[in-house]
Amino acid sequence: MPQHHFDRNKADIYAMFGNRAFEKFDEYIKKEKIIFYDLKPDVVFNWISTLSDKVINRINFMMNSDPHFTYIGICNFIIMYEYWIRKGKHFHIDNDLANMLVQTDIHKVKSSSIKLPFDSTYFTVPNDLVHIDLTDEGEVVYSCYAEGAYVSEIKDENNNIYLRISMFNSVKNKKNPEKKEGQIGVNLLLPINDTEDVFNFLERHLDEMFPLTPTKDVNDYYIKHHYRIIAKRFILLIINSLLYLQSDKAVLEHVNVNKNKIENKTHKKKRSKKNADNSYIRLGKKVTINPSYKKVYEKLNTLESEDNNRKQYKGQWIVRGHWRNQPYGEGLTQRKLIWIEPYVKGVGELTEAQYTIK
Repeated sequence: MPQHHFDRNKADIYAMFGNRAFEKFDEYIKKEKIIFYDLKPDVVFNWISTLSDKVINRINFMMNSDPHFTYIGICNFIIMYEYWIRKGKHFHIDNDLANMLVQTDIHKVKSSSIKLPFDSTYFTVPNDLVHIDLTDEGEVVYSCYAEGAYVSEIKDENNNIYLRISMFNSVKNKKNPEKKEGQIGVNLLLPINDTEDVFNFLERHLDEMFPLTPTKDVNDYYIKHHYRIIAKRFILLIINSLLYLQSDKAVLEHVNVNKNKIENKTHKKKRSKKNADNSYIRLGKKVTINPSYKKVYEKLNTLESEDNNRKQYKGQWIVRGHWRNQPYGEGLTQRKLIWIEPYVKGVGELTEAQYTIK
């Protein structure tokens, strides 16, 4: 089963903030009339000040010991609370579909085209689909890979709608595999309207988070450059998955993990409510790629070729997936996005083309 960030970190949240932390925080924000848009670390710190001395002392000790780690824990708490209170749903993107969506062009797509199937969702992606290795003199030191992303719809005080996308990337220490994995969070607040071009907004956001202006610190520039690559890939995959969910080609399968387990006949126990929610929705189970194309997709999905433009080849090549603003209705006056799957173009031998991500 794909790992869920919420299940894996819930125990740490309770250890940090005390039992029934989500319930207590929910009571606080309702009392203070705080909207989801305004959920920020300062709100959590204000809430902590109302808790028991035991919790306050524990948080103060953690802040003094490692303020960065504590701050990450507080940000995680906000994201997990929102998913919990809105009864979020877990989606897992099937490998073949993810291979196509990660290469799908998103130019000229307005943010108003993106709609959530639920108020709050969590996406897991195939292991190592979106990843990059950080090297030192040719030796891989760290491996950074996409883990999962929370997506929720929120409104500000003026009723403007946003998508909050909170992505988690895990970092493995390849030189010391036994060392605990690190984590990098990337947050995006995407305005939903008819004027915001998703791709252009993403570029501006990444310019702010990971500026690529040369600095004296070569290592810092190198790390920011690579984090930007994986963040961009990951965001595009999540946005394309949301668009795919709205398309007429969407293939969904509800998977109940508990039903797939073989029960011990001599120790039959009723499933607890906690285990009853142990399920997810698989995207694209029946979507397959012709086996002869799979190596080509693997080539396309390497991050080292990020700066390469598509080469012109004689013969055949794969045209990456894209969204078409299709006219429909009376007089073809209405428009809807339809997804055009990757396809082979040209005549002759199939060539392994390289693409710039757009």
